[in-house]
Formats: sequence, C-alpha cells, structure tokens
Amino acid sequence: MQVIEKYCCPQLLQKKIDRQKKFNFLNITAVHSFYTKDDRRFDEVFSNMAVTYNYAGPFAAGAGMKFVNTTGITPFLTAQYSKRTPRLSAIILLSYMVINIPLREAIVMINYRYPINRDYQLFTQLLATTSWLDFKLHRRSQQQFRIGLDNKAFQYGLAIDFDQYGLNPVTKTNVGLFLRKEFR
Repeated sequence: MQVIEKYCCPQLLQKKIDRQKKFNFLNITAVHSFYTKDDRRFDEVFSNMAVTYNYAGPFAAGAGMKFVNTTGITPFLTAQYSKRTPRLSAIILLSYMVINIPLREAIVMINYRYPINRDYQLFTQLLATTSWLDFKLHRRSQQQFRIGLDNKAFQYGLAIDFDQYGLNPVTKTNVGLFLRKEFR
C-alpha cells in the first residue's frame, strides 16, 4: 500500500437556515496535498458554498461561490436534489459557473447505514465529483468510497479514492483507513 496523499478531507455540510425549512446552506470543502514533488501539481484546495431554496420537495435551486486555489473565486448557479431517511442520505448538486470559466460540475454524495446492534452500524459512503469545461474538456473527477463502522458520531474503516486530473486524465489512487466525526 503506497500513501499518495498526505491530506484529503472532503467535508459536506447541509443545513436548513429558516423556520419554514425552505432555505439551505450548503458547503463542500476539500484539501488535497501530495507527498511527491512530481505530484504536487495536483495539490488543490476548494470550497463550494451556496444558499438554495427548496421549491418542490427534495428539489432546490440557488446560487453560491466556489473558491479554488488555482482559479480564485467564481460565482455559480446550482440545482440540488436531496433525500434523507434514517438509513440513507443522498445529495446531487449540479453547478454552472456564471463568469470567468465555462465550468460545469456535478457532485454526488450517498451515505448508507445498516444497524448491526444497539451501538454499531455498518457505514458506507460514496462521494463522486466531476468538472468539465464547456462539457467538452475534462478538468477533474474523483470517486471516494468508504466502508466501515459507525459508533455514535464516529465512523472508521477502509477507504479508497480515485482521482482523475486533466484533459487526458491522469489517475491517482489512494487506499487506506479513514476516521471521521459527524456533528449531528
């Protein structure tokens, strides 16, 4: 097992911000930093922040801004689908950057928990993102899989990440362990 990334922690936050539960604040932030000098060109810090309005059940639309250390701040429009049950949470976020660069993005995050006993649940997670310039040129995609145990607000287990970078995608793979805490 080779450690490729020294730090990678995508975090997703979605929170209702009004009494009628129509407005949401959504944030996804990640830091990717690589060990080897050759791979440091793939280092990236990004943060998407948006305010969305639930207009029909699980569907929402809104606006926000994206920060990337290599391109700066860009405003975007977004459409969102989210679903939450006691075992499953899913969110799909489609974004269109409105100035600077013709970037289109999709983010999918699915968490599933299955009770094992009173204290533990099986925890699984898929986080997938893709970014395209004008639907023609690939910028970056990633798929992150997690499987492990959930005990109270802590999850831990096995992790595998696949990252594809560039117009002719270069794939980086990272396999290891994860530990995370949810603030519920």
